[in-house]
Amino acid sequence: MEVGLVALLRLTWVAAILPIILASLRLRPFHQTILGLAKRGKTMHPSSSKFTVPQRFFSHFYMVGTLWTTLLLLTTWLYACTAGSTSSTIFALHKSHRVWRAVFLLWLMEAQVLRRLYESLYVFHYRPLARMHIFGYFIGMSYYIVASLSLCCTCAPEVFEFTLDLVSEGRKQWQPLEVIGGNRSPLWLGWKQWVGSAIFLWGWIHQLRCHAILVS
Repeated sequence: MEVGLVALLRLTWVAAILPIILASLRLRPFHQTILGLAKRGKTMHPSSSKFTVPQRFFSHFYMVGTLWTTLLLLTTWLYACTAGSTSSTIFALHKSHRVWRAVFLLWLMEAQVLRRLYESLYVFHYRPLARMHIFGYFIGMSYYIVASLSLCCTCAPEVFEFTLDLVSEGRKQWQPLEVIGGNRSPLWLGWKQWVGSAIFLWGWIHQLRCHAILVS
């Protein structure tokens, strides 16, 4: 199931990126079609109201992203507390480290969507007539679902089964003593996670500065 989910997410990203690459080659009419679907706000003529939604619906992206990422973060974090707690084998420790890495990445995503939600609600002021194409609206909604799931795709099936068991069996499944006495070692991150975190931090600060310029 894990391999199937990873493969499906990879195909999804390829399907999303490929049109952008083709559009960058300026192949008409493909280039014009992609530009038309991506138009919003000032780049879209006010009279072009067919198949569009108000641009203020941008906040929906971050509402969905916040709810979905929070759900993944909490369930994965809870699962990480129990992963490897009943065994000290190399396999169990590797599994625990893998899940904790997903928790760390989801924390970064949570910080991003929360900041974007705040900006969308309290910083940006969309014009009443500003519109965006409904295709772009659904793409934006899908992005935050797929992006967050991609960060924990290697353990998502296990987390899903764990959550179902936890909900169905209730307190019988929840064993506080094992969680408290289990493997609670600090996050074990590889060089990829550290490099990715540095890039994320730089991009996060850069985007924040750009948005400050836009609203000034």
